[in-house]
Amino acid sequence: LLDSLLQEKIFKNTMMQTLTLGKCQDDTISSLATDVIFIFDCEAQAAAGVQMEVKAHKQILALASKVFEREFYGISWGLIRDSDFTQIETIEEGNVDVQIEDASFEDFQVMVNFIYKKQIDWSTYDLKFLISLYNLAENYDIEDLTTRIIISIYTFWLGKKKNYSMPFSIFKPDQRVNKDNVMQVASLALAYSHFPELSETLYDVGAVGLKQLFKRIFDTVLDFFAETDITVPHAVVLHKMMTKMNDVISHECDNCGQCPCLNGQGLTRENFVCGARVTWLEDGGHSKIDRLIAIEKGSVDQFIGCMKDGSYLTNLSLKPSHYCYQCF
Repeated sequence: LLDSLLQEKIFKNTMMQTLTLGKCQDDTISSLATDVIFIFDCEAQAAAGVQMEVKAHKQILALASKVFEREFYGISWGLIRDSDFTQIETIEEGNVDVQIEDASFEDFQVMVNFIYKKQIDWSTYDLKFLISLYNLAENYDIEDLTTRIIISIYTFWLGKKKNYSMPFSIFKPDQRVNKDNVMQVASLALAYSHFPELSETLYDVGAVGLKQLFKRIFDTVLDFFAETDITVPHAVVLHKMMTKMNDVISHECDNCGQCPCLNGQGLTRENFVCGARVTWLEDGGHSKIDRLIAIEKGSVDQFIGCMKDGSYLTNLSLKPSHYCYQCF
């Protein structure tokens, strides 16, 4: 029995690695015709007369997921057990249509694309989508997909790796956690506590966001708590993130707090970082400048700076030709 199970596992792994799976879904170029169609209800598409569907092969899906294997090749073809499939009475041998009601077309399509080894740009998805996809992957028992989603969150939202053999990638600016969304991230971590790895990952994202937000000026801490509605759930997740702040490792620069670092980049209103060290440029900067204090109130092109002797100077020109970041 052990040898039989081992041979089955080797066969499945070999099949998944050697098949050119991405081409198999296209019936126009593949001789391996699809034999299952997943159909989705979408009011907008239905009104336009368009049917949202995902075509696939039962055997390939069964190789990737025990749930698919059970539903397509279970004890009885006519029995559906613990299934997410709805609006059909049997799963019959041969071509079948399956109505999906508890998953979105977008989530399901990405899951199937992952099974078929198609190229996926994970950096284009926001946290809400990744969490929804994680939930779907758990429902279909696709461990490789849940692992890849965790990697994506760490890679593109924290800018670091988490003990996985994946290339290091820097997260995009619009994926930063900030004071406007950190509580939403933490609330998601609490809501998905039944998925421990996902929950801890989201808490890490929130903790890094708070750590970056708080590390410059203590007044920022006071402002954040003054502006945040402290409900019981918020108190729970805030405490969780605060306890994790010393444990999370951040790749942001110690000076400018950015990843990637702003060293050598010209100073602008958009990249202004309070407390960061800068240096002057010969085109017009003040030679004694040391650190940034704040942008002048009511001004778009002037700031307050701290000089090397500790004094403050106002009405400094906020121009990239005058000052640049000096992080090293």
